[in-house]
Amino acid sequence: MAWNDNAEEGGDKNRAMTESSGPIVLRPLALADVDNLMTWVNEPAVIGKFATFYDMRTREEEEAYVRSVLNSKNDIVYSIECGNTYAGQVGLHEIERRNNKGRLALVLKKDFQGHGYGERVLEKFLRELFDNYGMHKVWAVIGVANQRMQHVCEKVGFQYEGMAREEYFRDGRYHDMTRWSIL
Repeated sequence: MAWNDNAEEGGDKNRAMTESSGPIVLRPLALADVDNLMTWVNEPAVIGKFATFYDMRTREEEEAYVRSVLNSKNDIVYSIECGNTYAGQVGLHEIERRNNKGRLALVLKKDFQGHGYGERVLEKFLRELFDNYGMHKVWAVIGVANQRMQHVCEKVGFQYEGMAREEYFRDGRYHDMTRWSIL
């Protein structure tokens, strides 16, 4: 793994990560990414797997969300690029500094799903979180129907912790969620 020449050492959320052996680049979320986020944030095939995306978002709402993340001490979010093409976002949210843990989120645009990018992105992101941010635990809550994400988490070392029955209400019914973590 090679670091951006102008990146600072340590757990700097402004440091860009590149992988010298492949085309995946993780770079810090920026306000300029709003247009990129708008390419998937209202796409049902992408957001339909997320329990917390309920309504369509306007550009102004997404910009406000990005500003809140950029100002947050409890979120670390990177944009994913494959070659020079924007592919999605990966982040750690709900960070509890006292316990050194947080909730994983990964979004890949539809064209980048099912090609092994998720596994490579998570390996790189987890390495950053554990090595440079001092995280002890990263956890994820994944819908029972989202077998692909469960499989990716298992491949990178997450362990199944259990099921949260009827955890979220979406599309007129309650959905069970699985909980996964990695130490």
